[in-house]
Amino acid sequence: KYSGSSLQIERQIITLNQFVRKISKFSKLLIFGFEGDVAPPFFGAGLAADYRFGTDEMTFQPSHIKLGMPPGGGLGFFLPGLIGLRKTRDLLFSDQPTSARELHRLGLLDGNLPSEGFRDECEKIADGLANIPLTSIREIKSIINFNSQNLMEFLEYEDRATDRAIVRKQSQMRTSR
Repeated sequence: KYSGSSLQIERQIITLNQFVRKISKFSKLLIFGFEGDVAPPFFGAGLAADYRFGTDEMTFQPSHIKLGMPPGGGLGFFLPGLIGLRKTRDLLFSDQPTSARELHRLGLLDGNLPSEGFRDECEKIADGLANIPLTSIREIKSIINFNSQNLMEFLEYEDRATDRAIVRKQSQMRTSR
């Protein structure tokens, strides 16, 4: 039963933030599917995934405005990097729902799909991505998620990732002989 007590809200926020931390460090590809009206913390958590899809009927509901709460779920962290500060401001200060079509146009969803067969379509997409070798997924994700504003630092990191891939390939070639 939901009581709305501050202790219960605090526990829910802590749990959701732990979930977002796990998602952001997940080494495999993760697909999020949104259906119905999605509250800010859950939409924020979904932005930590690699691929995000919503049904045609899905909406982002800015309930944080009505509740007088911050949006939560890392939404304020992920949005500026995905759509910029101005569009983030517009989305988070609006009290109007945002459709899946608009979220897709903004680049926050990788697709908006019909409700009928939505889960099956997400599974087909996942099956296609499952053909990518896990080692490649891990290296690509490490490059994408490397947090540096310095180009030289980034290129050094990318060089180390390339070195690891070369060593792995050479090892695979030796064991396959």
